[in-house]
Amino acid sequence: MKFKSLSERFTYVEKTSGKNTTELAAIFGVERRQYANYKAEKGTISDIQWDAFERETKFNRTWVSTGKGQMMIATSDDVLQKLGEEVQLLNKLKNLKLAVRLSQIPEDIPPSKLKLLQNLLDLYLETIK
Repeated sequence: MKFKSLSERFTYVEKTSGKNTTELAAIFGVERRQYANYKAEKGTISDIQWDAFERETKFNRTWVSTGKGQMMIATSDDVLQKLGEEVQLLNKLKNLKLAVRLSQIPEDIPPSKLKLLQNLLDLYLETIK
């Protein structure tokens, strides 16, 4: 979804977070009128206010203020889940005795040789299906 204005992004936050304008104003520590000014791009939201906003809504301040970046902030559970998945993959590579071999591939491998390696792995995977 592409939202062109700050107002559109705040409206989206209101709809999806289940918080109304009064509740969002309270999160920012201001009256509804000032929150409406923020929505209309009048006034500056402090870092402390943005911290409270992110904590309460899980929306990323950068996305809300600029429309760029990730919409939602990653929670500690999200980060731990991703780390757990990566650890499982590393353990699998170690158990298959592939980790050492893969670590020896240079960072600047030419695209043609990388493609050759990818094709070799694809061919192997086809044979074990």
